[in-house]
Amino acid sequence: MIIPVKKVLIYGIKDQVDLFFKEAQEVGCIEFTRESTKKASEIPASIRELVEAIKILRHVPPSSSPTEEAFPSLQEAAIRVGFLHAQMQHLQEKEKSLRAEIARVAPFGHFSWEEFIAVQKESKRFLQFFEVPSSLRDRRVLPRDLIYIGTEYDLDYFVSIAKEKRKIPRVTEVVIEKPLGALEEELQQVLWKTNQYSQELESLASYSKHFQRVLIEKLNEYHLREAKESIARVLEERLFMIEAWVPESKMEEFLSLVKEFAVNWEETAIEKEDRIPTYLENTKAGKLGEDFVKIYDIPSIEDRDPSRLVFWFFILFFAMIISDAGYGLIYLAIAFFIRFKKLDKQGAMKRFNQTLFVIGFACMGWGALSGSFLGIETSPTSFVSDYLVIDRIAEKKASYHLKRKDDIYHFWAIKCPDVVHAVNGKDFLLKAVEKDKAGALHYTAFDVFKKNILLEISLLVGAIHISISLIRYLFRNWPALGWVLFILGGYLYFPSVLHATSLLVFMGWITKSAAYTIGPLLLYSGLGLAVLLALVEKKLSGWDEVTKSVQILSDILSYLRLYAFGLSSAMLAVTFNMLGMGMPIYVGWIVILLGHLINFQLGIMGGVIHGLRLNFIEFYHYSFIGDGKLFQPLKLLKHTQGT
Repeated sequence: MIIPVKKVLIYGIKDQVDLFFKEAQEVGCIEFTRESTKKASEIPASIRELVEAIKILRHVPPSSSPTEEAFPSLQEAAIRVGFLHAQMQHLQEKEKSLRAEIARVAPFGHFSWEEFIAVQKESKRFLQFFEVPSSLRDRRVLPRDLIYIGTEYDLDYFVSIAKEKRKIPRVTEVVIEKPLGALEEELQQVLWKTNQYSQELESLASYSKHFQRVLIEKLNEYHLREAKESIARVLEERLFMIEAWVPESKMEEFLSLVKEFAVNWEETAIEKEDRIPTYLENTKAGKLGEDFVKIYDIPSIEDRDPSRLVFWFFILFFAMIISDAGYGLIYLAIAFFIRFKKLDKQGAMKRFNQTLFVIGFACMGWGALSGSFLGIETSPTSFVSDYLVIDRIAEKKASYHLKRKDDIYHFWAIKCPDVVHAVNGKDFLLKAVEKDKAGALHYTAFDVFKKNILLEISLLVGAIHISISLIRYLFRNWPALGWVLFILGGYLYFPSVLHATSLLVFMGWITKSAAYTIGPLLLYSGLGLAVLLALVEKKLSGWDEVTKSVQILSDILSYLRLYAFGLSSAMLAVTFNMLGMGMPIYVGWIVILLGHLINFQLGIMGGVIHGLRLNFIEFYHYSFIGDGKLFQPLKLLKHTQGT
């Protein structure tokens, strides 16, 4: 949740400044403000050097024999790491250019550069090297006195010995500044130096944890110094005065802090030009959702914290996109592995692993609901089908059409004549079967019913998600009430336009006639109410509210991506299974494994991107102001082992 912050003026004896700020850093509940005329100082070079060294060593495997070289300080060691990295980058570029030059002159072979110069002087002739595409090697194009050397990569190479330098049309001269032997020797020197620097860098990798410790110490010193420099003014060189922000939930800690020193404080009025920081305070699911919220934008102080809603809907969307219990089991296995290796001791990694646990259970739950495990789907003949929610709903749908003998029933009766002998929904699905050319049975109605149900659930989830977003700010956005009625009416009414039967109808929660009667009433009355309330709230500009109907409908339709990605994931899994099963076992299992790995990675990408997109675009559109400034107190950073 978003906790309000208070603006306070802190003042006291200047002699207490150092101790007060140091203790404030320990407590970590005060954000000191800076006068607009004062700018933040540049980050010290020592900090930049340590950060660069840590980044470099992050990708360097530690050596089994750490360096024995004694550096005057860890800072000197960090500087050495940066130097070695820069030298290696320079050598790598030089290696590339040398290899390119070697490839260019290699066709002319090894020769002595001194003899080459001597021959030209004694013979008073010019020796030149040429290359020409093999397709142009024609006596009518090339002079007859060119000496052929060889051919490589569709290029012919020649040497010319003439009294003067020549320029031959359509032929490229190869200028050799260093012979092949010298280039190869230089390349060996570069490789040797690169190897030496690489070994030294690996030996310094053991310093990485020490660099992190020193970096945190220097950052704490830097932040403390910055906070002190934020002091607005000093009175007669004896008193200091500074403004700060303190969350209401941290006032007790703040009061305990100021009592320890000769420091007083007063709450001051918040001015219009003040940019009030947003202080987020969450636990459990809210804390996990807070990490997601910060990815996109910081909530304004006028917002309601969306962390919990974003988290739980992200989990739901991710599970619907993955739509497979087997993949959920893999997520759980990864989470347990991280926990077993104790890689999630605290901080962001701990929250990530907690999220991974929830994702694993959610994917398993949704996969069990939809009846998919690593692309192995159930059929209505399986005993497992009796325990799957989506299969039971499909039976309800079949029973509804069978009982009423409606258009859907007649369609399947024509397509699969045995349907006319069905006695219940289960029997309907078993008799609506088709054979392919190989003689395999396909329960067509069962598959179609399941897909239609999952499609409608996606739209229903979208309608609920958008409605929650509208309701959140109902008291400051009156037309939202009308739009919620509009969404409900549309959900009840539009099946009549599409000649479809809604989930609410075949489940027996409402009759079709009642839905078709109530739906239009709610649809048009909701639209009218939204416009009316907009006119009351915004005067004449409220007429623009009517255009929001298109926006709401398009936003709800965008939730079809949940169904589309879930269906594509299932189809890919089934396809890879079929491909693997059709091959010899020693090849088939590799195809199945690689296929599921690809599908697993695509699922992660789709789940993360679209799970967050539906929150940040569709949901935020109706209940998020954003553009907030995160509360950043003066806080003591701590170094933990293994970070």
